Amino acid sequence: MADNVSGNDCADQVSTEEETEIARQYPRSELRGIASATIYPPDGATCEPVRCSVLTRDLSLTGFGIALTRMLKPRQRIELDAESKHFVGEVVWCREAEFGFFIAGCRLVNSR
Repeated sequence: MADNVSGNDCADQVSTEEETEIARQYPRSELRGIASATIYPPDGATCEPVRCSVLTRDLSLTGFGIALTRMLKPRQRIELDAESKHFVGEVVWCREAEFGFFIAGCRLVNSR
């Protein structure tokens, strides 16, 4: 299976329970729940945005983590409506997790 981060065919198996910890400037807060999402196509694609539900994982001052049933590409735009807030983000990474889910980390572009 190929991952969309390294482009190799040996993607690491990632558990949704394990941390995808990297050096962080801002701490993450747990944000467990379901959010309505609008996922925009990757640059250059002409298809319509996809509206779906995603599982929220965490939130920080600079980004958020989600779990969903589709692979996303880096730099794809995603908008979330969660807990009466609206978040606009850009996918930084996405990996296959388990049970048909993918997990993604997104850079926060805007919120209100």
